[in-house]
Amino acid sequence: SSYKNAFYVMRTMISLIYDTDRSVLQNRMVYDSTRTQIRVSFNAMLVPKLGGRPVHVDGISVYSIDSIIRDGEGKRRDK
Repeated sequence: SSYKNAFYVMRTMISLIYDTDRSVLQNRMVYDSTRTQIRVSFNAMLVPKLGGRPVHVDGISVYSIDSIIRDGEGKRRDK
């Protein structure tokens, strides 16, 4: 799929530029039952292979969960 290919290209580019042995990636997943959401946060410290200052990247993704049953194509269906 194009999603897999995009991540493959991104990982390859990062491995050419950054030192994967010294770089760090951390993530955390939390379920918020009040808002029925899943939050995935991450932070990365990427250390360049050729020297220089590390690059720090932080991000968060929020996924809302609904109680509607959907089919494989994402269309709503009756219970």
